[in-house]
Amino acid sequence: MKKSWRNAFNIQLLFNLVLAIFFIILNHKNIVFLLQNLFAFIFLGLFYLTRNTQKSSLQRVRTIYIIALSPLIFITYLRNLIGVLVQNFSQLSFLIAVFYVLSYLLVLIPVTTLYFTKITNTFWRFAAVTYLTITLLLTHSVHFPEEYSFLNNFFSTTTLYGFIYLILAYFLMKGWGLKFRPVFKPQILSKSFYVLATFIALFSIWFAFFEPLSFKAYDWGTFFFNWDMSTSIPSWKEFFVGVGAGLFEETERYIILVILLFGFRKMKNGYLLAILVGSLQFSLTHYLNLREPSATFNTVSLQVIYTLGFGILMATLFLYTGQLWLPVLAHFLLDFISFSSPSTGSGFLSLYGNGELLYTAFITIIPLIGALLVIALGNKQLKANARYLIQPRNAALESQLSLQAE
Repeated sequence: MKKSWRNAFNIQLLFNLVLAIFFIILNHKNIVFLLQNLFAFIFLGLFYLTRNTQKSSLQRVRTIYIIALSPLIFITYLRNLIGVLVQNFSQLSFLIAVFYVLSYLLVLIPVTTLYFTKITNTFWRFAAVTYLTITLLLTHSVHFPEEYSFLNNFFSTTTLYGFIYLILAYFLMKGWGLKFRPVFKPQILSKSFYVLATFIALFSIWFAFFEPLSFKAYDWGTFFFNWDMSTSIPSWKEFFVGVGAGLFEETERYIILVILLFGFRKMKNGYLLAILVGSLQFSLTHYLNLREPSATFNTVSLQVIYTLGFGILMATLFLYTGQLWLPVLAHFLLDFISFSSPSTGSGFLSLYGNGELLYTAFITIIPLIGALLVIALGNKQLKANARYLIQPRNAALESQLSLQAE
């Protein structure tokens, strides 16, 4: 199977070399684009020419550069190719969109299977997946003609990235000797488990409404419940924003959580550190929102703070219940409602001081309270589920994986 992926990767290199030449010719008058394409052409050529090298030192350097550069180059050229096709064959936009989706779903599988799975150190696995996430988030979306608003709504969000990460998660887990377990049976089934699982699931769904709607509350009676949704204007754009956030960010959280659980598995309460570090990574990536024209450092920093609390809640929800679809659903609802309900003013909390800071404090602390309650009452379940989540695919791999993580 690896031979097939290796052949596919080499074909990708050749195809992208051709694209590099095409875009060098197309953009030769733009010095920035010219240099970018020359840079890509040089590295793609080196990757291809050294494909059969037997020198271990050269193989290691080649692997590092391939992990660092090939996803960015492949994604950029695919996006640029689709842009050229849309510009010249706009009447075929729907077929081009289908081709784009299928290509995007497959473009990163060879490099993930061949090279990302070679990483054995927990820190570098964490760094590589984080880097891949940032690469995807920084990729510009393709714009179709205005009459294809549905396609523009879809591609302007992270929905496609969510499906990509589901596929890549399978290959990453398999390559690292683990099972792909986005849904698994909790290890300790009891009445208390069902009570606590029901609580954290309902609490997470409630918070998905509370977080975006409480900001507009005009008294305490409409702060925690009885929210005013009269100004909510949902559309396909908001729907895809929610789907993208839920599927992409929670699948990425699953991958990061597994990496960290494996790395911290020998610690007494390593799962707590895994949840915290994974949630910090999730919150800090929100600094990428500084790219938005209306964003300021202060507002984005507040977002980073309160997404930490939400991230801890979502990680706890998954690890306790073993059902990835639950945090996906909760995250979908939160973003769908949030983007459908534009906030104005700072609500009645401004009567007690800085309304924005008070609101941030509430939506940071409340999910932490829910998560900490489940951690306190369901510690044994969480530990058992964490151990199960990182069990190797077979016993023969167990000692090998233990050595790799040292």
